[in-house]
Formats: sequence, C-alpha cells, structure tokens
Amino acid sequence: MSDSEEEEIEVNVFTHKGTKYFINPLTKEVYDSETQELVGVYNKETDEIEEEPEEEDEEDEEEEEINVKVWTHKGKKYLIDPKTNDVYDFDRQILIGRYDKFFDRINTEQELILIKQKKEKREREFEMEREETDRQRKIEYEKWVVESARLRKIDEDYKQRQYDEDMPVKFEVMENIKGEYKQTFLGYKTARTNRVYTLLLKPYGMYDPQTRKVDKSIKPPVREGYEDSDEEDLDAMIDELDAEIAELDTEAEMSDEDY
Repeated sequence: MSDSEEEEIEVNVFTHKGTKYFINPLTKEVYDSETQELVGVYNKETDEIEEEPEEEDEEDEEEEEINVKVWTHKGKKYLIDPKTNDVYDFDRQILIGRYDKFFDRINTEQELILIKQKKEKREREFEMEREETDRQRKIEYEKWVVESARLRKIDEDYKQRQYDEDMPVKFEVMENIKGEYKQTFLGYKTARTNRVYTLLLKPYGMYDPQTRKVDKSIKPPVREGYEDSDEEDLDAMIDELDAEIAELDTEAEMSDEDY
C-alpha cells in the first residue's frame, strides 16, 4: 500500500486458518500481509474469505453483446451480425450499413434512413386512403339510410292512400220513379272498389258507375270488425223496410194520379 492509502484505510491484523492478513473492520475487506493487495471479503457466517467478482468494463460488455462473423460479399470481406444483418468494416470494425438479402446489397445508413422515410410515407398514404374509403362508405351508408326512409315513406303513403280511398263514405241511391228521383238506398260506398255497405257496414252489393245501380247479387267482403252474424237479420229487416217504403211511395203516387 502507498503512504496515502495507509493513512486513508485503517486495518487490523487478522489471522485466518493460520495465515496472517490485514482486515478493514468496516468493509471486512482482507489484504495480504506482505503484498498488501486485496485478497477478498471476509464472510463471518461461512468463516471464509470470498473473492470479489471482477468488474467488467462497459466496452467489454458491449463487445460481448454483438456477435459477428466474417462475411464475404462480392469479393470483399466484412463483419456481419447474423441476427440484425448489420455490416461492419472488416478493418475498422465500424458499422457501415445493413445487408438486404432480397436485393443482395448493403444499404448504407443514409439509404436505410431513406428507406424508412419511404416506408413511413407509404404507411401514411395507406392510412389516408383507408380514412378516405371509410369516409366514402359512411357517406354512401347515410345516403342509403335517407333513400330507404324516403322509399318507406312512399310505401306507407301509398298504403295509407289506398286505405283512405277504400274507406266507406255516405252513399245514397236515387232512382227515377215516375219522373221523380227518390232515394231508394242509404248506406256506405268505398270510393276505389265501389263496395256498398249498409248503415251498419254490412255487405250490401257492388255499385256500377255506368248504370248507377247497385248489384245486390254480388256481395262485397265483410269489413274487418263487422263479422258478427247477429246483425244480418237486422240488415234484412232494413231491406224489407226500404222495399215497403218504396212500395208505399209508388202506391201513393198512383193514387194521386187517379185522383
């Protein structure tokens, strides 16, 4: 030890297994009594002097991390990392580029930067194209929704119009009886299908616009909600009353003429 080290480190004489050493009471570091070189660290639990692990330089660690092999390309020797394909100058051992197996060439760092920039540009263009495609699809979908709603509204309006046109409205039949038009029937008629129903909305006949008469032999279908057969007798009674009224009117007219 130098004089400065003797002043800085206080040691005690330490005998271990018949051999004299110097020991630092604080760190338990053990030194050779003759050469004063560090031997190791005393472990009280095991009663052994354990050697300290050698410190590895950072440069050595970096060198151990990179495993390269000699590689010849187009007649020239290089060093190549088989994992990354990084290529190093054989003499100077500095990185010069990366081997591209597909094109069988060594791309320099500048070329690698350009390749990366081109790749990023293509990815951005692809992303923009995908966003534009999604936007167009969204526009087309919104158009489809609007058009579907429009067609559905047209269909609903058409059905409603058909329903409205087939709704029965008040209808009367006027016949010329001896030069005078008199009401011979009062009920309902659908505007589109010309179906005639009684005041109780029971089937009565079919109206002929050309002859302006009701054909009672053709019965229209029973309207929904008026299927009860109990009302048929009442319809027959109304028909009979209508016929009796018409007959009385005819007799009255004849008697007036005789008078």
